[in-house]
Amino acid sequence: MPSRTWARTTTALCRSSPPPRNAVAEAACLAGVTCLDVSGADVGDAGAVALAASPYLADLTTLLLRYNGIGAEGGLALAASPHLERLRLLDLSDEPLGAAAQAALHGRFGSRVKL
Repeated sequence: MPSRTWARTTTALCRSSPPPRNAVAEAACLAGVTCLDVSGADVGDAGAVALAASPYLADLTTLLLRYNGIGAEGGLALAASPHLERLRLLDLSDEPLGAAAQAALHGRFGSRVKL
């Protein structure tokens, strides 16, 4: 399955030291990918904001961002992203999002977001 292969490739890219937080979001080769797992890649707020702004991720149906230190800024950016319309699963488990970001994510994605 090509999208899984790309997800593994981008996860490895994000785990390099230091992690290139915008590298995945700016990777035009990800256009058309439907599943992206960057769990535990130290994405943080800056990376979440970059992902939310990336038009290359518009085909995603699954975005796994567990264990990344994403706070309110990143959560709110994901909730407001015009590029994540197709998501069926957004996993932000174990993230310090805060109440406002959690409410915005639930408002946007409903049961499709896992907090």
